[in-house]
Amino acid sequence: MVVLGIDEYYFIISQSAYVIINLILCGLFFGKYRQHKMVELVHFGFTFLLLGITALGWVISFFTILTIGIPLADSVIYLTFSPFFFSLMFFLFGFVSLISMEKRLILFTKLSAIAISSIMFLIYITVWFISPEMLATTEEGIFTTWSLLVSSLILISSIIMLFTASVFVYQCFKTDNAEIRLKGKLLLIGIITTAISGIAVIGVSLTTGLLNLVILTIFVHGFRMIGGVFLYVGFTLPLWIRKIALSE
Repeated sequence: MVVLGIDEYYFIISQSAYVIINLILCGLFFGKYRQHKMVELVHFGFTFLLLGITALGWVISFFTILTIGIPLADSVIYLTFSPFFFSLMFFLFGFVSLISMEKRLILFTKLSAIAISSIMFLIYITVWFISPEMLATTEEGIFTTWSLLVSSLILISSIIMLFTASVFVYQCFKTDNAEIRLKGKLLLIGIITTAISGIAVIGVSLTTGLLNLVILTIFVHGFRMIGGVFLYVGFTLPLWIRKIALSE
């Protein structure tokens, strides 16, 4: 069995937590769909399912190193990240379903979401076929530094998510309904933390070593997990939240 350092264990614990929390959020959204039959809950469920899948490559690589001493091939790790771009599509589907707009505009926006996500995926996967090394560099089968290309794609995705979600939050704040306004406040926190995680990806592409690890685990994955929790709470407004926040 290979003996790994503290950095490796810290990294894999954070990655595993990221996968688990995203899968839990996925299950919670699907569970809420069974109760309320709102299609946007399915969209958000798939969003977090795909986000969880994106980190599986590093988790598997860690355990192959630990058991047989050989990391997962870098190309396979990068391939498991590719569903990220379709998480953008489902995220946009979910918010567009909630925004008050004409049906024709909703259809156009959803088709645009499919086109944008597909183009980003095709750019990523084309570069992967040409040379996986153009996407990122990975040390010890675990620590990955994304190229400026991938970081830019992730940042653009985050900006699109932020803009789309902000439209719905703005509509929440315009209403006099206290419950809907509370939903808007919680979603705003989720949007801001998710946006920070997207911006932080640029830091991952510009740094190495311990600083890279801190930015990835805290500012990218940590803030994205916090954002996911607030998005779930904001959409579902559990009874205990309503009792605390809306009590006279």
